[in-house]
Amino acid sequence: MTVSQTPTPPSSDAAPESTFGKLCELFDARWAMAQLEIRHNISAAKRLAIVGGVGAVLALTALPILVIAASTALSSITTLDETAWRLILGGGLLLLGLAAMLLSWRTFRGNFTGLSETASELQEDRRWLQELAGEAMRRGRS
Repeated sequence: MTVSQTPTPPSSDAAPESTFGKLCELFDARWAMAQLEIRHNISAAKRLAIVGGVGAVLALTALPILVIAASTALSSITTLDETAWRLILGGGLLLLGLAAMLLSWRTFRGNFTGLSETASELQEDRRWLQELAGEAMRRGRS
């Protein structure tokens, strides 16, 4: 909620029903915003699962084939045998795969808001309601 949208406490002659109606509208809007944020976050999680799953299947399928082919080719042109090349290549590919998974996780965490905007809005509403209740109590005492 921007500064221009911040609700102002009703004047002392405002009807309680009007204030209650405004509060109901405010909380309905907050609930709708929370639902929208949840749908967005679920969508991001689904994308992560799909892209990550496809990537994992492709990597797991190609990895043994590539390591064996490369180790055979490299052993014929160097002094290292196929086993040494398989260990070198397998270790390198493992590190690349782990780096890709870490990058994907960090991207997901960066995009996942976790209802932070809605929580901030609700805190603003709570402060507004406290001000409203304080004003009502002061009017009741006088």
